[in-house]
Amino acid sequence: MKLMFMKTKYKGTCALVAIIVGATVFLLGPHSPKLDGTSNGDPDLAARTQAFLGDDLGLTTLHVSVITRNSISHAGLGHDSNGKSPDHSTPMPLGSITKTFNGQLLADSIQRGEVTATDPVEKHLPELAGSPAGKATLEELASHRGGIPVNLNGIELYLQAGAGNYPTPTDTAGYLNQVRSLPVSAEKTFRYSNVGATLLGSALARAAGIDSWEIFARDRLFEPVGMAKVTFANTLGDIPAEAPPGSWTNGRRVMPFYGEDQAPAGTSTYITPDAMARYAQAILNDTIPGGTTAQEPRWQVAANVWMGYHWEIQDRDGHRLISHSGGTSTASTQLIIDKEAGKAVMVYSNTGFTGISTAELAEHLLHGSDKHTPYAAMWTELGPIQVAITAIFILFLAFAAIRGDGPASRLAAGIRVTEVLSCLTLTWVLGPWGIAPGWLFGIPLALGSYAIARAVVRWCDLPSLPGKHRWYFYARIAVALAVVAISGWLVWPKY
Repeated sequence: MKLMFMKTKYKGTCALVAIIVGATVFLLGPHSPKLDGTSNGDPDLAARTQAFLGDDLGLTTLHVSVITRNSISHAGLGHDSNGKSPDHSTPMPLGSITKTFNGQLLADSIQRGEVTATDPVEKHLPELAGSPAGKATLEELASHRGGIPVNLNGIELYLQAGAGNYPTPTDTAGYLNQVRSLPVSAEKTFRYSNVGATLLGSALARAAGIDSWEIFARDRLFEPVGMAKVTFANTLGDIPAEAPPGSWTNGRRVMPFYGEDQAPAGTSTYITPDAMARYAQAILNDTIPGGTTAQEPRWQVAANVWMGYHWEIQDRDGHRLISHSGGTSTASTQLIIDKEAGKAVMVYSNTGFTGISTAELAEHLLHGSDKHTPYAAMWTELGPIQVAITAIFILFLAFAAIRGDGPASRLAAGIRVTEVLSCLTLTWVLGPWGIAPGWLFGIPLALGSYAIARAVVRWCDLPSLPGKHRWYFYARIAVALAVVAISGWLVWPKY
């Protein structure tokens, strides 16, 4: 009878503790970033942008540019974690919009007679001779029809970036060596590929007799157009100090992309809004190297969507739009151009992989479109993975909270507390808090608090070691320490 009373008392006390601790999530729980309402630059442009976004979640800073053939308007909104607000001179991560540089450079190289559109890439990159990827033509690479996968490391890149890390890049030679063994699909249908864009840029530079794609792009594009302050971050230290730190949609600050290996695909490009506006104006005025050839619709990839040389082309409401988006671990960008209207819009945010909303904002500023998907409701690229991981952690915490009457020894109690704390940490860091309200973290927090409280209140009544099956507990110690190490690695500041 006494034992039953004590068990009941323990459970009541633990439940009370769990409720109190779980309730604190309303104040301390994870949350998506949010603009703070401050702005600079063109006040009308800032007001239009803020009115469209409303109370949207997902970012701390935003910069927009509206460009015509003869004018440029800029507006910056919010502050980054360093207290800085982006303006027209702030270096911003560009992401995959860099690929449009490749498209224009391909057209320019064809006009110069250095390459033809049907050249296999191995013709200019002999390192790939005899490999499956080497057979892809330059125009196939420029239209994502080469059958080449999106990345060398697949989902690993997204997982590590979302956790705050970034796979260590290599140099161009090392990257090409890895590409040699890359499997290639025989179907020449649209398949977005960062690898293909990288091969195209490297091949064009090599055909021009230039080993560095960075130097090639500066000589052939940036200097002729007057695009100053374009930086390629080959190392972490090359990232401009003024660039706004970025985060994932769940608020987790993450390491930015960098490295020479995929520079033509856009992993390392930092550019000021001023420089990007010059690029858009050159396109509007048809003074861009390569001319309009890169912007012609050549291959249909979806209903009313075509590819040019790395440009996406759509006909909408009697207007032909050319565009490209960009997404990295720390930024989401969108460039959209209506040449008939003589107008372009460029959007930069410091939240990774939120391109749908940046595209909708760009279209709103271009033509007044009212379509808007809030950041908090978006299904990001990691959404399904985040939800699955979080569900596993919650199930574990529920199991730890309800199994038996608690641990049978102090050793088991210590293991359980360690496991629970690690799972709570991982749920906080990796949870889908960009698409789910942060207060839901109270569920795993309450379950974890209950399990910890049960272990604590019974501590004095427990033997130090289990009476049997000690090997099982020693194995759990090893697993628990591994989970702690992983958790610590994930939460330790990377940048």
